[in-house]
Amino acid sequence: MNKVIKVNLLLVIIAILYYVWLKTIGVGIPCLFHMFTGFYCPGCGITKSILALLSLDIIGAFKAHGVFVISLPFFIYLYVVINIRYIKEKRIIINSWEEKIIILIIVLLLVRTLIINFWHII
Repeated sequence: MNKVIKVNLLLVIIAILYYVWLKTIGVGIPCLFHMFTGFYCPGCGITKSILALLSLDIIGAFKAHGVFVISLPFFIYLYVVINIRYIKEKRIIINSWEEKIIILIIVLLLVRTLIINFWHII
């Protein structure tokens, strides 16, 4: 079996096990950044957003982490394309326009983090 397929299969299994854990126990992995600093990290809210999306609650997902919801289609596209390119070329290739979108999303995440931590708007 191809290494890429094995890694992807492992990621899917881990995601399913984590989902079952969350639904059964109700306790997720805590954010270490928030625990140690008291500030929310750029990823805080993504788990709630994913759970809301899996329940088809788009509004709840957007409230939990709007940047994640908006950027999710791009990251799904990028995940698939990078895997295909890796299988064909045996290396990771990211185009310049994809790189620009990644930078834009990083900037949006940082802005969201500042807004949450200092203006408590979201």
